[in-house]
Amino acid sequence: MSASEHPYALHSAGQPLSYSLSMGERLWTEQELADYCHVHVTTVRRWRRAGTGPPVHWAGNKPRYRRSEVDAWLDRHPEERREDG
Repeated sequence: MSASEHPYALHSAGQPLSYSLSMGERLWTEQELADYCHVHVTTVRRWRRAGTGPPVHWAGNKPRYRRSEVDAWLDRHPEERREDG
């Protein structure tokens, strides 16, 4: 079985991510992304379903997010980051 066929391989848009994720890089959960953007996790899920949120990577059936990609997405969509309070 190749690395890309492994059942726990990371994928983004159907492509294996083993070539792009550096060792030790930590991916965020939906909840961590929601906390970072000060939104409810339901909003993160709505962004993902609509294809309007930051790039998503899949760890099996679990969506994960790279901070660098989230920050780049927020630079393009500053209205999506809510202020505390």
